[in-house]
Amino acid sequence: MGRNTAAGLPDKVHDLDELKQRHIDVWHGLGQNIIDDAIDEWRKRLRACIRAKGRHFETLTQGHAYDNFSVLSL
Repeated sequence: MGRNTAAGLPDKVHDLDELKQRHIDVWHGLGQNIIDDAIDEWRKRLRACIRAKGRHFETLTQGHAYDNFSVLSL
């Protein structure tokens, strides 16, 4: 994956195949702990959404107030 050294930014993507390859490269570069943490956060947010019956729940998730939701065990 190339980098624009002047700005420290990734080079522009030129086609769909290159975009797909960059996604694969990034995915393979993720540590398992990052993936596990993302899944855990997703589960907490899903529980908050269910608890709020699909309504807005962002205020419930601030400060991890959703940690105690036990509506759904995933």
